[in-house]
Amino acid sequence: MSKNGQIYRSTYCRRFLLHCQRKSRPTTTTITVEEKQQAEVQLIRLVQQQTFAAEWKNLQQSQPVSAKSRIRWFYPFLSTDQLIRIEGRLKHAQQPYDTKHQILLPSSHPLSTLLIRHLHEINLHAAPQLLLNVLRLRYWVTGARSLARMIVQHCVICVKARPKLVQQFMAELPVERITATRPFTITGIDYWGPISLKPLHRRAAPGKAYVAVFVCFSTKAVHLELVGDLSTTKFIQALRRFVARRGLCAEIFSDNGRNFVGANNELQHLVRSNEHHRSITEECANNGIR
Repeated sequence: MSKNGQIYRSTYCRRFLLHCQRKSRPTTTTITVEEKQQAEVQLIRLVQQQTFAAEWKNLQQSQPVSAKSRIRWFYPFLSTDQLIRIEGRLKHAQQPYDTKHQILLPSSHPLSTLLIRHLHEINLHAAPQLLLNVLRLRYWVTGARSLARMIVQHCVICVKARPKLVQQFMAELPVERITATRPFTITGIDYWGPISLKPLHRRAAPGKAYVAVFVCFSTKAVHLELVGDLSTTKFIQALRRFVARRGLCAEIFSDNGRNFVGANNELQHLVRSNEHHRSITEECANNGIR
């Protein structure tokens, strides 16, 4: 049962008892604001009389609470509506009376649980800290922080709104990533961009270019080359500049981009071409290379 349901039930019981004493029927079946407030005060008073029985008796007789009482540090007093409230230091503050002197409630009673759950729902499923701030505008529940945290953790809607992420199990690293080699012996390549280039003169449109990113698999070193477009020819030119600076690669990894596939096809054609092999052999022989 919710907090409002408990109050409405108490209100109807209270109305039944009052009209039985007066021996007259109510003029309307609608519950008024005054009846609801009186029923809530009566519920809280019964809870305080059950939980803080010894303290209630001392305060009723205008005596201080016992030094062994667990609520003595709140400096409780009995207000005009016969509710135990905390003293505090906000007597002269420009705040409502309920905010300056909150109603004291125990966290172990079901009414406190219903109250905090009700505030949690009407405040759009507030987090524990926000829930405490809203609660202490009128009530002071002993151990409210733990109770608010428990209610938020057991809220079905809040649990669905914060699903637990599945932790993906990391696969084993490939051999190319963990083999100690010369930098850029095994290289990965991808494109980044496009980027705008400054035009040659004012009336010219800005140019567009890309950046080829070469990453060493073993050392994570990065080499950047500017590429004019995404064609195969431009990529081969960037690859030549990279090889001239960093040396030949044993393996190159890339995605399935058309420019990479086209470059791979051209390189494979050169490897299989007898004319290319003969020209390389002649050039090496002329330079004394076996």
